[in-house]
Amino acid sequence: MNKTCSCCLTERPISDFQKRTASKDGLTASCKSCLKKRDAEKHVRFREKRLMTMREYAKTPKAKESHAMSVKKWARSNREKRYAHSVVSHAVAAGKIKKEPCKVCGNEKVEAHHHDYSLPMHIIWLCSSCHKKAHSQNDFTF
Repeated sequence: MNKTCSCCLTERPISDFQKRTASKDGLTASCKSCLKKRDAEKHVRFREKRLMTMREYAKTPKAKESHAMSVKKWARSNREKRYAHSVVSHAVAAGKIKKEPCKVCGNEKVEAHHHDYSLPMHIIWLCSSCHKKAHSQNDFTF
């Protein structure tokens, strides 16, 4: 069974439409690809407004309390990681170790990367981008 998209006016299979209980046929008038395109445009158009709303919310006591609770919860469930992060930040602050450029790309703005959190001072320096790539690819062979 097919349906015509009200946006691109092409006939498509019903599986190309999202469910919508308010519609007579139970499906959206626009196909998924048109909805995706529309949502992407809205995302770009209203980006500044969304960011401003998020910034304003972040200033509220409710947001600050929520963030503090999240940080505490993470620290409780990741004690070994939190300890390793703490050891490195204290060593940097005390001048015992010095940040080096990213080992992959040479960027000066870096983060400490631990291969093994049980060895808190065994680190390599990676920029945020390379650090994320290392974790996403589980590539810790630097």
